[in-house]
Amino acid sequence: MKAAIKKGKSLEDSLSGHTAQVIESESKVETVGENVLVEVVQNFEKFLEKDIPEDETFELDKKPFLGIPYVLSNHELNAFLRATLHLKEDENYKRNMGYFISKLVDNAFIAGHNNYRIDLVDLPPLDEVCLELRDRDLGYPLVVNVVGNVGSDFAWGAEKCRINFEGNANHYFCANVKDSEIYARGNIGSSAFVEMERSIVRIEGDFQAFGYSMSGNVFKTADEDLLKKLLIPRYGIKLGTNNKVVFIKSDGTEELVRDYS
Repeated sequence: MKAAIKKGKSLEDSLSGHTAQVIESESKVETVGENVLVEVVQNFEKFLEKDIPEDETFELDKKPFLGIPYVLSNHELNAFLRATLHLKEDENYKRNMGYFISKLVDNAFIAGHNNYRIDLVDLPPLDEVCLELRDRDLGYPLVVNVVGNVGSDFAWGAEKCRINFEGNANHYFCANVKDSEIYARGNIGSSAFVEMERSIVRIEGDFQAFGYSMSGNVFKTADEDLLKKLLIPRYGIKLGTNNKVVFIKSDGTEELVRDYS
């Protein structure tokens, strides 16, 4: 049974202050209209009712994402997030909002938008944010910047992406990521980077423990304490894996500390 939704604000109240604003995107100037945001929020309210199995295999251009056609500017996306805060007590909010954001970013990238900044600071820690994002064979990486704390499965299955993350994260951070660049600033939970392949990761902060089955990756840090932890198999890189650890010196030069090939 779903938790009762708090109705502290109406949809119209939630949207006030975010409408009829002129914003500048990378390619053009757009007007953020109330009607667009109302429609997207109403669509999300229906999506919130879906009980999506956690072990389901996802593709963003198939079910259950077919009913999310919107292409939002960066400003519209963040305005939409703030406009859903009255729904955050729903038991499906943390997971389904993560799915919904992933689809919106994918839609925008296909339409020619890139380098979005997703502001999650005022939201509860969402699961599944940046799920299955990829370059869509467009010849250049999908770039996304995420600020704020997240739950589990952040960027699960992403491919050929450049992801900048600033905040704290729960389990399975960037699991199953392929051919990507990750810059993580914050504290990361257990089973991080499990099954990651051919990616470059820079870490500033702390982590609980890395996962297994990582191959062909380069892990970088400028923090000496974090470097020591990376080299302890119990927490960091496991022995017998095809990964590398690099230390970034104060002058910006890089030193290969250990090669697990």
